[in-house]
Amino acid sequence: MLKIWLAFCAIVRRLPNFRGKVRAMLLLHKKLGFNAKHIFVQTTLHKPCPYQVRLDLFCHHERMAYFMDVFEESTLEFLSSIHDPKGCFLDIGANIGLISIPFATYNKAAGCPPPFVYCIEAVKDNQLALAANIKLSGLEAEMKCINFAVGEVEKDVEIQVEHDLVLGQGTGTANIVPAGGNWKCVTNKLKVRTIDSLVLAGTLPGNVTLIKIDTDGYDLFAMMGARELLRQQRPVVFGEFMEHCLKWHSQSIVDVDKFFRALDYEIFIRVNPHSNAWRFARCQNYAQYKQDALCVPKEKLKFVEKYLE
Repeated sequence: MLKIWLAFCAIVRRLPNFRGKVRAMLLLHKKLGFNAKHIFVQTTLHKPCPYQVRLDLFCHHERMAYFMDVFEESTLEFLSSIHDPKGCFLDIGANIGLISIPFATYNKAAGCPPPFVYCIEAVKDNQLALAANIKLSGLEAEMKCINFAVGEVEKDVEIQVEHDLVLGQGTGTANIVPAGGNWKCVTNKLKVRTIDSLVLAGTLPGNVTLIKIDTDGYDLFAMMGARELLRQQRPVVFGEFMEHCLKWHSQSIVDVDKFFRALDYEIFIRVNPHSNAWRFARCQNYAQYKQDALCVPKEKLKFVEKYLE
């Protein structure tokens, strides 16, 4: 049955998109009982450029990428358009590489000198899958992946992985559990490092021009540990900074704004984060904020001006 299902998927996912296509595939996948199993597929995702990946369909966003034959195409196009190729792209919370690998594939064709993509991933199983996917796509020279959790200071933390997985059980989205909380979930222990210490040690490069960060609530803490990088290298930062997840750690977009303004950055809020449109504006009412902020050094506003209102 599984072979028949995967053969069917291989045909349907390459058909033109129509309303309800992915939803129907997800429902069928669940109906057949496959959503509770680790099913691995090695495949090509075709947008915005073809690249090879190995996906575990037990993980929700990997399953979505497989059925859609793409993962956040508009995000990739946006990041590539604001990247200064004179420096490196730093992907914090890179997961299995569904942003960083097509980014590297696309920009390799544009002539960026290697290595120009650095990935930080806290969950070991995600990092191992990322390394394997980098090899599958032949991007070992262009990309470096690092297995660290990053935050404001060096310390020990606990992280919860999707489906309460522990080391060796599989990949998934993850979030560092707030200290002192009574969280009823299975966690894994991690040691946090600061980005500045990784730069000082030579693990990360000294010429970062663009940062993408998505760490499910820990985004500001990661940036707090990168003050010297932000002061000296002046990268543009695009972060999820999801308000709901920031609250887990007693933070908000107001704290993000204050932090970046102290470093002479301007902060812009995505106008409609649930669309494929990429428009940002200075926020007049933080009470309406949900997610997606663009933090830009004042001297680099020209790199993003076409996206600003």
